[in-house]
Amino acid sequence: MTQFLEQLKAYAIAHYNEDAWDVIVECYTDHELAALVGRASTLQGAIRKCLAVTKPIAEQRLMHKLEAEWAEAEYGYEKHILGM
Repeated sequence: MTQFLEQLKAYAIAHYNEDAWDVIVECYTDHELAALVGRASTLQGAIRKCLAVTKPIAEQRLMHKLEAEWAEAEYGYEKHILGM
């Protein structure tokens, strides 16, 4: 299982900036990661189990980013119209 976890951690590091894999790299201990992937027998299966955790985080981050961009655009628009 150790080699399997090392492969998974290497995958997480390689995809650090995608789909919130940084959460796996930064927050999960080996024991927690092993518990997360459970009985996954392949690397792809383990990746799918991790994505069940990371995808919702990535989606939430995207929503926050879009809301912030919208607010900035809206504020900038109001500033221009009101002559601020």
